[in-house]
Formats: sequence, structure tokens, C-alpha cells
Amino acid sequence: MRRSCLVLSLCLALVLCLLPASPVRAAWGEPVDRVHAGLTDNAGLEVRTYWDGGDYLTEGYIELSPGGALRPVVYSHDRLCHTEAMETDAAAVEQRMGVTVAAGLNGGFYTVATEVPVGIVIRDNALRSWAAADAWMNTLGFLPDGTARFGKPAFRLELAAGGKTINVETLNQARGTGLALFTDDFDAKTRAAGYGWNLVCVPDRSGVPLSGTVNLTVESLSADKGRVDLPAGRWILSLAGEEDGEAPAWLAALGAGSGLT
Repeated sequence: MRRSCLVLSLCLALVLCLLPASPVRAAWGEPVDRVHAGLTDNAGLEVRTYWDGGDYLTEGYIELSPGGALRPVVYSHDRLCHTEAMETDAAAVEQRMGVTVAAGLNGGFYTVATEVPVGIVIRDNALRSWAAADAWMNTLGFLPDGTARFGKPAFRLELAAGGKTINVETLNQARGTGLALFTDDFDAKTRAAGYGWNLVCVPDRSGVPLSGTVNLTVESLSADKGRVDLPAGRWILSLAGEEDGEAPAWLAALGAGSGLT
């Protein structure tokens, strides 16, 4: 017999934050209808309808208890900027895990225009996506033993290069005015808009650790307009700039074979 699973589909990002259920429902208006259907020995489908004075609003959710036939799983693609229809993701989970998918939902938020995740992404004990500007966001994370953690993770990414320490403002996010890091978790290209300098490096490990260092060896430095290729096994440090302008001295001094941390 195949077990069923409730898929928390991570097309782009890990779960960011969940709104508390009761205040949301109270704001929806007067409850007018409620339907409950048992799914398995440990799960039931709840559908409720409300009247807000001008329209009917309906919500549906699954109440899940530990143990039993229905269990939640977290599923994500190898590349962060990858979206699929829920039906496609469900079919992939069924094929990979040998289960029957009962329901699914997006695990987080992303910018529709760019497909870039919003907030922090941690997967397999590595930091996959992050922005210093998003430090105010709460994050929900799941550990291998099934327990969860909720809060505001505090991260700081710094690049040591040529005797200088430079703050890294984003990891696998849209490039702003600060230094951006793109790893091969992101996509086939950096998706950076406008002109800038791109430092292609070879890391000595896979993924950005939650704590510790990564040593990088510079492979090339180029000035480009728009997105550039992001090969597997390579990371790119990208800095926006003015066309025909000069790169910062610390960046211009780096050549092939230079070491960074």
C-alpha cells in the first residue's frame, strides 16, 4: 500500500511565515457554512465559508495530527528560480517517493516577474538564498527529526579580498547597489539587470555554510550588461556600476588565481 503525503511544495523558497489562523478568519466576516471530511486516520479536510457584508469568502485547509497514513513532506527543485504547476510537482513527488499526493501548497513567496524567492532559504544545512534587507522577516524551518523552528535568523556575509572586508548584501537574490553573490543554486544565469562587474570564482565547498568560511579562487573578471552565465560549480560575485566607469580598486586588483574568503 502506498502512503499518502501532504506536499509543502517549494517551487522557489522555504516556508517564510504563516499568518495566525484565528485573526484572519475573524477578519473575513460572519461564518455561514462549515464542511468537514475525513481523509485518513490522522487528517481531515475543513472548508468554511464567511460573509463579509458584500461577498462570500471560502477557505479550505487540512488538519493534520502526527502519525498515521498522511504525513507532510518538503519538496524543492535543485535551482531556486524554478516554477512548475502543482500537478507537475505532485507527479514528481509521487514518482520519486512512491507515495500518493493528497494536497499541496506553496511553501513561500517569490517575485512573479523574476521568479526570485522572497526572504531566506535554508536547505540541507546550507544557506541558499538571503538578503540583508529581509532581516525583519520571520522564518519557519523544519529539522530532520520533524520538529520546527520559528523566528528571525541573523546572518552576516562578508568577503575578505585584498586586505579589505566588504559586506555581501544579497545571496541568490536580485542584485541591488551592493555586492551580490550568486551560486549555482540560483539559475543558469545571474538575472542581474543593468551594467556591472562579474567575478567568476571556484568555491572549495558546495553551498554557503550556516556558520564558517568558504575559500574562493578567482577564475575571471568581466564587465557585462545584463545577465551572465552561471556554470555548475562556479559562483559569481557581482557588483553594479556605471557603464564605462572604473571598478573599485579592490575588485580591479583581482586576477585569475587570486584567493578570496
